[in-house]
Amino acid sequence: MNGTNAKRSPGSTLKPFIYALGMEQGVLHPMTILKDVPSSFGAYAPENFDRRFLGR
Repeated sequence: MNGTNAKRSPGSTLKPFIYALGMEQGVLHPMTILKDVPSSFGAYAPENFDRRFLGR
């Protein structure tokens, strides 16, 4: 298997861009706490790697 061609989640690579966009749009600020709980956005329901949530 060639690791460079393997399908994988972009995960943490995108986080700085997503957080920057949220701050730019006024949805987030540096002290915003995001809860680790199940959420869904239409048909999309993001999960943690281990599919568990800590709830805080």
